Amino acid sequence: MTGVAVSEAGASHKPVTPLVISQVRSSNAVYVLATTGCAQPSCLRLLRTTVDAKSFTSAAPPPVRALHGTLTGTLHSVQFANVSDGYAIVGATDPTSLYVTLNGARTWHRVTIQKGATTLGLTTTANAIYAITGVCSANGVSCHDYRIARSPLSANRWTSSPMPIGRSAKTGVWGFPYVPAAFGSDVWISEQPPGPAVIFYSRDGGRSFRKLTTPKLGSVNACGLTPESAVTLWADCPTGMQESFLFSNDAGASWTQVPQQQFFGTGGGYFDPVSATLAYLDYGATGPLVRITTSPRMATTVGVLSCSKINSSVNGLIFTNAQDGLALCLPGDDQAVGRLEKTTDGGRTWLDVALASG
Repeated sequence: MTGVAVSEAGASHKPVTPLVISQVRSSNAVYVLATTGCAQPSCLRLLRTTVDAKSFTSAAPPPVRALHGTLTGTLHSVQFANVSDGYAIVGATDPTSLYVTLNGARTWHRVTIQKGATTLGLTTTANAIYAITGVCSANGVSCHDYRIARSPLSANRWTSSPMPIGRSAKTGVWGFPYVPAAFGSDVWISEQPPGPAVIFYSRDGGRSFRKLTTPKLGSVNACGLTPESAVTLWADCPTGMQESFLFSNDAGASWTQVPQQQFFGTGGGYFDPVSATLAYLDYGATGPLVRITTSPRMATTVGVLSCSKINSSVNGLIFTNAQDGLALCLPGDDQAVGRLEKTTDGGRTWLDVALASG
């Protein structure tokens, strides 16, 4: 692979603008999707680094097409289970396609989970992929036959079972985020019916589920769940324009709210769980970065991102431990001028990381 120059005080090479950052699960490795300044797939770059961002290695981005209004084209999401195995959901309209790399993003190949179905979301564990699929209309407005599928990281041996979906006599299927949460063989799916939120919980890799009713998880469209073990989870719950954050120590049966100020989901902030007892929350715009601990239960302001001094949205935040982190900022909420910043002191100070290609 070809090395890519990196400096922390400007660069004489052609600038490369970061668009997406993705942490390699349970490691300090990070993939950065970037652009050399246009909305064409030929301008996209995929770079691998570590959280200290001292050097970068070139890789191949997933195969995407140009799409009006975005520099990432038809790419919906990309994530890596380890430095070799990665997964990208690609498509302008349904059905979306799943592309897989097993060689550190040197090459990608298309995978079919279920013929005629679209991949709505996925997550990885140390040795498995979990995906939610559905058979959807061409415009993606309506779907049916929701299933949860599981495969080894090779993505070549899928088994699936029907999704546990709540139903209402008046509104039909309730809404939920099409992203499962998983740790080992434990799987969670959050759903928001009228009234208290519901979590469907499986201990056998999604083959069977039981329902957990969780009154504290109020949300307009369910909650994003991040498990740090088989019993500890964080929840990010949108409640309209605002969001609340909670944690559980009993696999989602009960929840405790994170101490926080008023947090607006439209304000460009970002929530980053780090471990079973630690998370970081950036309030976006000119707001601070806050360190959250569960024992003791505290929220402590630690610093302000450099880009936040110019009213920036935070489009990515990755801490691999209590001290070392990367942040992707969009000054003025403009994807075309994204900035990468790093910290080595728990967010008290931040340095710009300038990407450059020869």
